[in-house]
Amino acid sequence: MSRIGIRASTVRTWQGADIIVPNAQLVTERVTNWTLSDRTRRIDLPVGVDYGSAPEKVVEVLEAVARAHPQIMQTPVPQAVFKSFGDSAINRRAAHRRGLAPMRPCSRIRPALQLPCYKALGGGRKE
Repeated sequence: MSRIGIRASTVRTWQGADIIVPNAQLVTERVTNWTLSDRTRRIDLPVGVDYGSAPEKVVEVLEAVARAHPQIMQTPVPQAVFKSFGDSAINRRAAHRRGLAPMRPCSRIRPALQLPCYKALGGGRKE
């Protein structure tokens, strides 16, 4: 929420767009507040690995990378779970929680986890 007026309020998105919402809607419609009662957020990191990968090793690697990141909470423990079978990959999701005390957007944490996960899973190796 970037501005609250008498008739309408302005919400600024992460992409920089301003959305003007009539205050009547804020009173009558459902509003999602991600940090109203809890200053933590879950970060989902979708990962696809080929069918030849050892599933236990993939889970171990994803969870270790998350535990090593300084802004990922250790309780509850970061976890990687099976999501679905894809056309050419097993899809997993690494779910992590982080505190929002230093208001660093989740959009910056996700890329900070992606590269270490890619490297740890053997991405970019030359054979």
